[in-house]
Amino acid sequence: MTSVFAEMEGAFMLLAPHNNTTQDALVRPERLEAVAALLPNAEGAPIALQRFVDRVASALRAPCAGVSLILNDAGILAATHGVGGWLAEALRS
Repeated sequence: MTSVFAEMEGAFMLLAPHNNTTQDALVRPERLEAVAALLPNAEGAPIALQRFVDRVASALRAPCAGVSLILNDAGILAATHGVGGWLAEALRS
């Protein structure tokens, strides 16, 4: 899993709590760019994020796993592994 963590290291470092205020942490341009890079697009989850979720599920021997992001107006599942049924349908739409 080291290589997946290395791929995502830039995004994790930008989300680290080294800001002066809570507001600084939320509106810092580097943070917003890092979060935007994790958002799903027309093709689905970013490849590095999807690999990360797949490997976490495998390492934990979990049937499903996911990464959720809370935005200013919604919560989304940015990447999932092993999700089926109605939730998978909702994620595709």
